[in-house]
Amino acid sequence: MSDLLELVLAAHGGRGAWERARRISARRFSGGPLWNLGGHPGALDDVRVTVDLDREHVVQEPFLAAGQRADFTPERVAIQTSAGEVVAEQLDPRTSFAGHDLTSGWNPLQLASFSSSALWSFLAEPISLTFPGVQTEEIDGWTENGQSSGVSPSPSRQPGPPGGCCTSARTA
Repeated sequence: MSDLLELVLAAHGGRGAWERARRISARRFSGGPLWNLGGHPGALDDVRVTVDLDREHVVQEPFLAAGQRADFTPERVAIQTSAGEVVAEQLDPRTSFAGHDLTSGWNPLQLASFSSSALWSFLAEPISLTFPGVQTEEIDGWTENGQSSGVSPSPSRQPGPPGGCCTSARTA
């Protein structure tokens, strides 16, 4: 692990605290043009999000209607009742985006898949950068408009064990 990643972990409570934590839950208020483009304006304006920190798993509730939640892993996304009854599901949800572009609408399962994958990436960092198969390296800083930045970790996903980290952000 890089010195920079150790520094980032220390600045966010320390690696030990992240490893002891099981999940993070937050209330999310998220609007904007992306959800409009997908055909779901206002769908994620006020949602409770819970992410597991030891695997890519996200629950969002309420999801699209009171009494419903989205349950996401990279292998499966489902819309369920609050009691856990499956309303709709998609196995291997990433494949449902084949052929999509910026103007393609999303079905409710695609909305759940895309938003959940992004939320897991946002909320599980920095501990997710320590998972098996994830490699980080420090890149050179840069200068923009007369301001210099330091180095940044650049994560990349290497082939790993089944069920490993599968976030949507990947670099070659």
